Amino acid sequence: MPGETAPRHNHRRPVLGYLCRAFPPAVAVGLGMRPLRSTRELDGEMARRGEKLVRPDVCPAVKAVLGAVRYGMGQAGRVDVWAGLATCDGTRRLFGELEGMTGKPVIPLYLPSTRTEEAEDYYAKEMKAFAKTAVDRGLAEGWDGEAAQAFEAAFRRTASVLRDLALSGEVDPILLASSLSLFSSAEPAMLGQRIAELSDGNDAGGWSPRYRVAVMEVPGAPGDDLLADALSGRGAGMVALGCGALWGVPEEPAPEVPSPRNLARDWFRSALCARSRPNNALFDSIRESLTETGAAGLVVSTLQLCDLWFTERLRLRREMPVPVLVLDRDLSPAGREMARNRLDAFLDSLEAMR
Repeated sequence: MPGETAPRHNHRRPVLGYLCRAFPPAVAVGLGMRPLRSTRELDGEMARRGEKLVRPDVCPAVKAVLGAVRYGMGQAGRVDVWAGLATCDGTRRLFGELEGMTGKPVIPLYLPSTRTEEAEDYYAKEMKAFAKTAVDRGLAEGWDGEAAQAFEAAFRRTASVLRDLALSGEVDPILLASSLSLFSSAEPAMLGQRIAELSDGNDAGGWSPRYRVAVMEVPGAPGDDLLADALSGRGAGMVALGCGALWGVPEEPAPEVPSPRNLARDWFRSALCARSRPNNALFDSIRESLTETGAAGLVVSTLQLCDLWFTERLRLRREMPVPVLVLDRDLSPAGREMARNRLDAFLDSLEAMR
């Protein structure tokens, strides 16, 4: 009504945004923030806006996130604080410039690529320093271990169920992709009904795939759902792999004392990533999943300029027990069409082999 003052929502929790799956979201909860893994910004419109702010040769994912934050769009536009966990040159440049360009606070921390006890110790210390910096900068009031513990337990339980469904290949790919994307932005308790619907449909045989194709999208799951749409249209099941499909979320019970250090140790040990050195565990997991699920082929959808994954394409084709398609994509309409044509040709070849 005219003249009335809009109600003030004083109890809104600040949103802490992060990109890498290795960041424990319960750390945000323990600091009184809402965690948000912002991977749903990866579309062409966001990237075009971000390209106005950086050079054209910057990673499309970086441009998309920057565009969303700068212009207050999508999920990333609602982030109040960023966990600046950089895992490549592109994200390092993003977090190095983000605070100055947008005014959004960025707390940097480093995830070692080597898989050693010393590296684990280092990451644990980084996470402790991250929490202290959040408090020192007035972005958080302190640490709430009970809240962190409750969230972490619910997060792991929900992730376990959803990960099993992602590996089953017996859920409509479009519904599965949207559920995986939603998981990164919703409270675990809010997903109970969606998980129940997926499980009920799976148990009732609601989706009977003609064949299964394993999909690994890097990073996360791009918002245009190209792969899910294509597979669903052909009646094929999608076996979702990778961090977008909740790989790297610890499977064991949450630590009894959920300090930032203890959470960091758990998530460091569970991380499965191409940047790890050595990264044999990742390749072993992909190979085992392909064999156990009976997938007819593997599609790895990576973004242009993501050398970290593109350089692994020869090894993927050499070591995997099924045909492999590596889609090196951008987020433009032309790039989507080109990727769709290559994907259709690959699926045609798989169907011809059946």
